[in-house]
Amino acid sequence: MTSIGIYHPDLNRGGGSESVTYNIYDALSNQYDVELITGSIPDENRLNNLFGPSLNLEFRLLPWYGKAASKDIQKGYKLRHAISARSLERISSEYDCIISGYNEIPDIENKISYIHHPIYLCQEFPEHRSGRLSNWYDKGCRMVSGYSNLNEETIVTNSQWSSSILDNCKAGDIDVVYPPVDTSSLSNINWENQENGIVAVGRVSSDKRVDEIIDIYSHLNERGMLDKCHIIGRIPSNRYGQKILDRAKKIDSLNIHGEVAQSTLYEILAKNKYGIHARENEHFGMAVAEMVGSGMLPFVHKSGGQVEIVNEIDYLTYTGKTDAVENISEVISDTRLQKKLLAELPECESNFGKKRFDESIKNIVDNHL
Repeated sequence: MTSIGIYHPDLNRGGGSESVTYNIYDALSNQYDVELITGSIPDENRLNNLFGPSLNLEFRLLPWYGKAASKDIQKGYKLRHAISARSLERISSEYDCIISGYNEIPDIENKISYIHHPIYLCQEFPEHRSGRLSNWYDKGCRMVSGYSNLNEETIVTNSQWSSSILDNCKAGDIDVVYPPVDTSSLSNINWENQENGIVAVGRVSSDKRVDEIIDIYSHLNERGMLDKCHIIGRIPSNRYGQKILDRAKKIDSLNIHGEVAQSTLYEILAKNKYGIHARENEHFGMAVAEMVGSGMLPFVHKSGGQVEIVNEIDYLTYTGKTDAVENISEVISDTRLQKKLLAELPECESNFGKKRFDESIKNIVDNHL
């Protein structure tokens, strides 16, 4: 049987790339001999709760230096990723194909990369800092990683927006496969029976702009437009996490849930009418797709791949706090407009469902091999 190694430095972080990697493993496990290659022992109970499919993961740890670099990979991110990914060279010959669920990997044979956001390839992505020192640092990390030519691999990415930027870097043919939403587990309550609340989902961090979400909610709550706000996601033990917890203590109707199981998340989504996602230039935004599948109206920052999920509808996109408050107020005040917008949102299963994801990944791997 064809052997496939699926790389991710640390699935236990529990975010979007981790969910994609977990579901790639699930999609291929019945057809191929698959093994997760990672820097830390997966917490399978937690991952099953977060991502849905109950899997018994076959895994191996990276060589010692890759394992060490994968720990706390967000600290010194590019260099740690470079060392972690480079360690794949030591073991890649043991597999017929290596799939990265976490961006670029070294120039090894028969590789497929799912790029959420490029680390070394493309300076046009918003995360990349400019400046001479940053450019030298990026070049150094790229040399350490062993990565050179994107055209020699099969590339998959998470949105048309990401693909368009990669196209500008002359990256060759790129497949767009939206990350999967487990629509079979979603509940869709009748709109009139849903609560007049708004939900934000994602790790509590400054790039997710959770403090801005609280500002927007506070304005709407003062106007009597919204009754509750739910913030769901892992809360870090840092200054920003504490800032959000402190703000929540002052607002009785603001509920901070922390990290919850997928089943609990879907229950909360189903009970509320509105969602919000404030990150600028989000590459996709799986939480937004889950909101659409739950029968909600999500409001997103007018940037990145997340606007694709709401069909780029003007009422559901905004450029700043004032714009968000006015758009949400107008929608909440008009029941006819609400029904019109719900009808204009994409159908979740055919666009973002797990079956579509599994079939797309299988086809890409079959064609690659």
